[in-house]
Amino acid sequence: MGYDLKLISCSASESIAENIAQYLDVKICKSKKVKFADGECYVQINENVRGSDAFVVQSMSDPVNDNFMEMLLMIDALKRSSVNRINVVITYYAYARQDRKTKSRVPISAALLAKLIEAAGADHVVCVDLHAGQIEGYFSIPVDNVSVGRSVLSALIRKVHDLSPKLTIVSPDAAGGSRADVQLQYVTKHYEKFGDAQIADDKLPWLMELVGEVNGRDCIIVDDIVDTAGTLCSAAKCLKEQGATRVFACVTHGLLNGPALQRINDSPDLDMLIISNTVNQSEEVLSSSKIMVVDVSEVLGETIRRIHNDESLNNILFQK
Repeated sequence: MGYDLKLISCSASESIAENIAQYLDVKICKSKKVKFADGECYVQINENVRGSDAFVVQSMSDPVNDNFMEMLLMIDALKRSSVNRINVVITYYAYARQDRKTKSRVPISAALLAKLIEAAGADHVVCVDLHAGQIEGYFSIPVDNVSVGRSVLSALIRKVHDLSPKLTIVSPDAAGGSRADVQLQYVTKHYEKFGDAQIADDKLPWLMELVGEVNGRDCIIVDDIVDTAGTLCSAAKCLKEQGATRVFACVTHGLLNGPALQRINDSPDLDMLIISNTVNQSEEVLSSSKIMVVDVSEVLGETIRRIHNDESLNNILFQK
């Protein structure tokens, strides 16, 4: 594309945006973000962006609604500044677990967010490991759902040198079975050592009844979100009770709300949690000996570069 690339960072993604900027060899666009005493947000673009190809980076993590509103305001500011195209890179898409009606008289919140993002003026959306793939269909503009699960899993394999060749990939629920299957295919294809790796699923998450062999094997739980870590620690306990040698977890979005950190640190069953940096983490999380945070800015930076240059995203969107 013949337009200048402009990278704009919102408040919840300043760290990962800096890393993306380094990968792209660009400077982050000068902007101002203010939170007033009454709770209102205010943003201002402090350089010329007219006619540019703008990429807004934001995570809808806690405080979810403030970060979402700031992102909408940034999109609107860019639209009113006559940019050529507004691409929104959402490293964590909030409300994704509210993707359908499960009871009477409830909203489909994930769909409403999509409408609001479009109404603000977005032309293109990039998400990271959406909780539910159908969210892409809530938009009428192009959406690319980037997977960083391979990066997180590879980081674990590099970190833990003595992983057993007898490896089992575990999904904590039936809905995540396809995610676990993708990771199994990647491991067996790219790491000869793990040619005998298997997959195991929970039939009933609330009972933790396992399908698949785990006895005497290292197990890796794969998921897209860890919130309060209750399900994660329960799954790790179940695996150890079934004879698993060690239990690791590879999760894209580490929300780690409420008692999550204490549960993980205190769990005798979960050996290590590996998460990406799609969500900012506290110093307590970063200093935990049981948690490893993986930088996935290179994947996002390459995604942005290809979108800007109208190149294919096939091997990024459909990691093999």
